Amino acid sequence: MTGRVGLIICVCLVASACISHVRQPYRPAAPQPVAPAGPFEAARKPVVMHLESLPEQRHYQVQRFVFAATGENGQRDNSVSGRLFSGMTTAARPVVIVLPVWGISEYPSRKFARDLRQRARGAIDIMLVESDGYLIDWEALSGAETDARFRQLANVTGKRMRDMVVDVRRMVDWLSAHESIDENRIGIIGFSLSAVVTALTLQHDPRLAAGVIVMGGSDPAEIFTVCDGRPGQVREAALARFGYGTEEYRSIFREGLAGGDSRDYPGRIADPSRLLFIEAIYDDCMTQASRDGLWEALGRPERIGFRFRHRPAFYAMTPLGFNVLGGYATRFFERTLMDQ
Repeated sequence: MTGRVGLIICVCLVASACISHVRQPYRPAAPQPVAPAGPFEAARKPVVMHLESLPEQRHYQVQRFVFAATGENGQRDNSVSGRLFSGMTTAARPVVIVLPVWGISEYPSRKFARDLRQRARGAIDIMLVESDGYLIDWEALSGAETDARFRQLANVTGKRMRDMVVDVRRMVDWLSAHESIDENRIGIIGFSLSAVVTALTLQHDPRLAAGVIVMGGSDPAEIFTVCDGRPGQVREAALARFGYGTEEYRSIFREGLAGGDSRDYPGRIADPSRLLFIEAIYDDCMTQASRDGLWEALGRPERIGFRFRHRPAFYAMTPLGFNVLGGYATRFFERTLMDQ
C-alpha cells in the first residue's frame, strides 16, 4: 500500500509540474515600423494536389493529400503530404494547418489535430501535415568529412527551412482557392522546429487569420548552437572534427540560415491579438533571448509559459499533464476562427 501511495504522489507531483504555467495577456504596444520581407515572396509554384479518399471519421470526410515540394525537404519523393479533414457542412469553413516536428515526433501535431476534431465536430477543417523523415539532414551534417562540405550543408539546411515556409504559403494558396474553405479564416500551428517555420510564415502571409507558436524561437543559428538531441550530435561531431570554437560554429549557421530569423521582420503582424505564443520557461533548446526575440517580433501576443524544459513541456499535451497546453490551443482557434 505504501508503494502505491508513493507512486500516486509521484504522479501527482509530475502532473503538477507539467501543468504549472503563467499567462501574460496581449496588451497592444506601440506599432513597430514594418520591416522589409525576407526571401519568401518570390513567385510560388502552383500546387498540383493529389487527393485520395480515406474512411470517414466522425463529423469529417478524410482525404490523403500529396503535392511536390519546392525543393529537397527530406520527405519521400520530396513531397508534402498528410491528411485533410473536411467537415460535412455546406457553408465555407475555417481551416487550421497543423505542422509536425519533422522526423522527431508526430505526437504533438497528431494529438492537437485529434483534440481539435473532437471539439470542432466538423466546424473547422484540418490540414494535418505528416512527416516521413527529418526536414534537416542531420546525418549528412554529422558525417561531413571536410570543413567546406559542412559549410555547404549548413547552407542547404537554410534553404530547406526557407523552402518549407514557401511550401506552407503554397498550402495557403491551395486552401484559399478551395470552395469549401473560408479564405478569411485560415489558421496555423507549429511545434518546436515547425514553430520557427510557422512564425516566419505568419510574418510573410497576411492571409493567415490566426496562429499558435508552440516552443519556438528566433535566431535559428543560436538554436543550432545550444540545442541538444540531433543538433547537439551535429555540434559535437563538427567541433571535434574541424576544431571550431562556439562563435565560429554559430557564425557558420548564421550564414547558412540567413533570412530565417524572425527578429528581422518586426511589424509584419497586423493584429498580434490573433496569435498565441506558448513556451517552456526553462527551455534548454530555445534560449530566453531567442524566445523573447520571437515574441517581440510577433508584436507581443498572448504568452503562456510552462515551467519546464523543452521536451518535457510537451507532457502538458498528454493525459499526464491534463492536456492543458492542447486545451489552450484548441480554444484559441475556436475563439479566433469561429466566434466572428
